[in-house]
Amino acid sequence: MTADLADLIRDALQDLGDEGTIGREMERLTTYLAVEKSRFEDQLQLTLTVSPAVLTEPCPPLLLLPLLENAVRHGSRSTAEPLWVRLQIEPGGAGEVRISVSNPGATTAGRCTSAPTSCPSAGAASPPSARRSG
Repeated sequence: MTADLADLIRDALQDLGDEGTIGREMERLTTYLAVEKSRFEDQLQLTLTVSPAVLTEPCPPLLLLPLLENAVRHGSRSTAEPLWVRLQIEPGGAGEVRISVSNPGATTAGRCTSAPTSCPSAGAASPPSARRSG
């Protein structure tokens, strides 16, 4: 786990300031998610759905990692139930890429304890599409 974390930090620092691709960000996420899986073991369940059509699209370094990190951090809870985190990246049309990160969130008596758009009762909401520049 320590080696994976060191690789992630080294890799991120080398790419800062350079524009990468979604494919490159997915490689970085794979390293990060390996660290999180070692922390949570079977409690962390991931669904990553990335359209091959977007892998070469431009993406600033470390754009996706904080989104997944927040989904894991704010979705974790002290119950025995697994934490489900879902990432979906697809073409959005007209030069856009649609990125959606969700987790079920924790609910208490029908009230959401995480972001309302991530609660099962509120339905899955996607953030606005990221428009390509250039």
